[in-house]
Amino acid sequence: MSLDEFLASSRDFHNTADFDFRAGTMGFTAWSKVSMRMPPTAITPPTLSMMPVALAVFRLRIIIQIVTGQARHGKGGAPSGPIQLERDAADDPANLAALHGAIERGVTHFDTAEMYGGGHSEELLGEAIKGVDRSSLLVVSKVRAENQRPDDLRSAFERSCERIGTDYLDVYMLHSFNGDVPLDETLGAVDDLIDEGRVRRSAVANFNVERMELACKATRHRIVANQVNYNVQVREAEHAGLVDWCASNEVALIAWGPVQKGEIDITAPILRELADRYAATPIQVALNWVTSQKSVVAVSKTRGMAHLDENLAALSWTMSDDDIERVRREMPGQLDVSDRVPLNN
Repeated sequence: MSLDEFLASSRDFHNTADFDFRAGTMGFTAWSKVSMRMPPTAITPPTLSMMPVALAVFRLRIIIQIVTGQARHGKGGAPSGPIQLERDAADDPANLAALHGAIERGVTHFDTAEMYGGGHSEELLGEAIKGVDRSSLLVVSKVRAENQRPDDLRSAFERSCERIGTDYLDVYMLHSFNGDVPLDETLGAVDDLIDEGRVRRSAVANFNVERMELACKATRHRIVANQVNYNVQVREAEHAGLVDWCASNEVALIAWGPVQKGEIDITAPILRELADRYAATPIQVALNWVTSQKSVVAVSKTRGMAHLDENLAALSWTMSDDDIERVRREMPGQLDVSDRVPLNN
């Protein structure tokens, strides 16, 4: 199936908003169709004709996260690679209530990973979507680096599907780069799943330009997205040429940490000036700066539905090109390399 055929066969997710749900120590991304329950003027997302082809797979410009619980750290208490969230079912009732509430709001897109909660987030997602028409959902999961050899990847895929309660995934993502396994072997295994109808699209996370080019050559199918740390202060994706590369090659860049875990300098004069201009908060300006760029989607954390609505309101306007460039020049405290997961990690 070509990408155009995939888009033509996809459900109608026009005028939708996205949010990433990492409840408790689990971890979900839920790309959601919520605008029907929002004020008509609250969200004006781009139409398919305005978006690069691969970005249209994701339909929307923002993914909102809810994250609680404790992350697993490496030796000495320092983070070690992508965050790994320990299994903890203590908050399951609250998490399920939140998931059901999100579904009632029209959430249709969900992204999870085998490493979140040791797979428990996938189990919880499976519980939440019982009775929901599977064809109305877009379900994404990720395979961790340790499972990227072909046989291990297929086994990990089957376990993810079993936990979620589905026989296919709409997108299967490499959670990080594994330099010990040739990309053609890893992506070849994903390609096989696509050919079998078990996976619809492939994606990656934290790949630099060189790795993206290798990945594109190694796959028989199109890679639709690359998820990296990118925001008004962490600018590695720009300096490394990845933002431009993704736009030129019609790959969606999913910016995780768009407000840097709440550590964005909201007192920055440029954010405060634009907040007044757009009748928004500095945090909304920071989110909008990301989502107003071509081929970019944002992953933003939230801790409740009220916070979700605040983040979704960041989609209510499109920042002008001049203001995007002003933020790019004037934002203080910029980092040339991510202090969380560098692209060359």
